[in-house]
Amino acid sequence: GRPTYGRVSSNFLDAILLSNTEKGDQLMESVQLSRRFGKLDVSANYAHQDAKTVGEGQSSIAYSNWQFNQLSKGDIFKQELSTSSFQIEHRFNVSSTYNIVTGPVSHSFGLYYAAQSGQPYSLLIDGDPNKDGAFNNDLLYVPASGAMILCPSNAGNPTAASACGGRDPLDVAKFESFLSSVGLDPTSGSTPDRNSLKSPWNRRLDFHYEIGLPEYRGARVLVQADVLNLFNMFDNESGVQRFVNFGTYRPIRYQGQDPTTGKAVYREAFSGALTPDRQYSTANIASRWQGRLGVRVNF
Repeated sequence: GRPTYGRVSSNFLDAILLSNTEKGDQLMESVQLSRRFGKLDVSANYAHQDAKTVGEGQSSIAYSNWQFNQLSKGDIFKQELSTSSFQIEHRFNVSSTYNIVTGPVSHSFGLYYAAQSGQPYSLLIDGDPNKDGAFNNDLLYVPASGAMILCPSNAGNPTAASACGGRDPLDVAKFESFLSSVGLDPTSGSTPDRNSLKSPWNRRLDFHYEIGLPEYRGARVLVQADVLNLFNMFDNESGVQRFVNFGTYRPIRYQGQDPTTGKAVYREAFSGALTPDRQYSTANIASRWQGRLGVRVNF
């Protein structure tokens, strides 16, 4: 149902119109509670963000900003207001510090916990179903039950076989299982909005310890030790941060139209593309525990 396009002139490669927009807004609410219990300080806060935009404009040239901006209705001349790629819908922070003195030596302990909702992302369809010349702006259409050709009906027809791409038919159960795993109705007959899906939550706990040595000739040495992402130190599966590269994932390739019915032919984009959680990459450094030792001199 999305519109299709063609070039009106062979004299021009692309003509991009840039203009300002008043579309887009951001609302953030936060609350913080803090309390001291003797030598123990505890603080907790929560922030909620709702950010809408027609496009982030992250590329350096106009064409790139246009071709990487996905549109659920497929109209390349009407930018749609949708969730910003930078939105962090929910974030929780809890911190506690405990300070004591033993003789001439001071000790400071700290725990810092943070949890935030995952990065927004979109599912795209590989190929160019609307024929606008861009392969990065077509959101995946989720067909209604029975409304999609998985492989041409007449496999003996050379034209039909070509549309099938010589591959095995799409595994319907696998396709529906993948859609369900990201929270979509596999028979909805609709195109989810841009950035309507969310990556897994990120959670981490950091530990800090500082010992203050006795002052000597007006100078005091403080030795600091930190363990970042403490959970991961004891469990490789904890504290792991997962995200979707560039905020988009292509599980399906548009293979053309079935010559008999005119319905779209879907193929799995690559082997394993429909495996649940295949869309996620792991942040290599942020997902590991890290130790840090430092010395500070106050004088």
